[in-house]
Amino acid sequence: MSRKLVYFEIAGYSEPIRYMLHYGGLKFDDVRYNRQEWPIKEIKDSLPYGQLPIYEEDGRVLNQSIAIARYVASQTGLLPTDPWEQAKLDAAVLTIYDLIKKLATFFYAKEEEQEKVKKQVLEDVEYYYSRFEKELHAGGGYFGGKLSWADFILVSVTELLNSQLKQTVNTEYPAITALISEIHANPGVKEYMANKKSSAPVLQSQNSINMSRKLSYFNVNGYTEAIRYMLHYGNVQFEDVRYDHSQWPIKEVKDSLPYGQLPIYEEDGRVLNQSIAIARYVASQTGLLPADLWEQAKLDAAVLNVYDLLKKLVAYYYESDPKKREDAKKTLEGEIVFFYSRFDKELKANGGHFGGKLSWADFILVGAVELLNLYMNDTLQTNYPAIAALVSEIHGYPGVKVYVSKREPYKPPQLE
Repeated sequence: MSRKLVYFEIAGYSEPIRYMLHYGGLKFDDVRYNRQEWPIKEIKDSLPYGQLPIYEEDGRVLNQSIAIARYVASQTGLLPTDPWEQAKLDAAVLTIYDLIKKLATFFYAKEEEQEKVKKQVLEDVEYYYSRFEKELHAGGGYFGGKLSWADFILVSVTELLNSQLKQTVNTEYPAITALISEIHANPGVKEYMANKKSSAPVLQSQNSINMSRKLSYFNVNGYTEAIRYMLHYGNVQFEDVRYDHSQWPIKEVKDSLPYGQLPIYEEDGRVLNQSIAIARYVASQTGLLPADLWEQAKLDAAVLNVYDLLKKLVAYYYESDPKKREDAKKTLEGEIVFFYSRFDKELKANGGHFGGKLSWADFILVGAVELLNLYMNDTLQTNYPAIAALVSEIHGYPGVKVYVSKREPYKPPQLE
């Protein structure tokens, strides 16, 4: 089987993927471009969404680092078979990525602001790492009770933090330090590390009706409406708990959450955070997740592409300076055209769905389209017939149709 991983000549988001490939003894072409010479127009234009990394396998192409890492994990014994355990690891990885977003603020900060921002990042590291350490202790040294892809992600991110912050952030966390040593000692990883060039990484409805379920979020659509749609689509009974966004944070609730954030999904006493992890798990329970691992990875990539667009909406929404806010809105409008044109093309190429048949990625897109319509005060899918058809299709499913008919109209939360 021919494999190729394409990224820059740095560690960044691809290093844990490289580690896993070497850990599993999988041969692959490690293609790296010079970050200083990027973008290379003809290469960038050839990429699905103009971004690296890209993973190729026997002529198939996959983008989005998390989707790639998860797929490689499935090929190297680092992904459990149980959907709940998979979802818990998804949540761990996405939580680690939340921390990386904090590091990005330091990396892109102006020189005169770096010390102040670094102090904040170190506080964030302490917050997250104390919890990571606790999770590892509870799991016998691993996030999931045995070595998994989430552990590789944490190790690589720790190396990234150490490099960028120029200090060893894991010193006070023995379980994390032990995990780093274990992964570095693996023969394949050890050989790779010994031979690699040293370079500083750069940031660039078949369910038991007796099962109790609860989805907790705000009284808005946001990142959770797609999950509500899937649960209603699958006729899954659940408690739809909503907090008043204008009164958040509610200290006693926030303090009780694993990482202080909503949404939270509970099932028979088990708790899952991170909207993507929750959505993927619910998909596995409602017939919206295919069995084929490559097809799963393609849908993971599609979902993460949708979330890339939503990040632009967040940047616009939280910009308080009127001039910058207007600029952010123009940027968002351009990004919507960029992403929607590609989404529409993908849907048309696959019979109206991202994966050839209805899947969780389709629900995520519909939820995002409705959220963007709300904030932009427009029906943005009008010029994209495949997207418009998908919205109509999902709204037409009986469970979703009943839910939509009964819910209160959403309004964007007001800026403070």
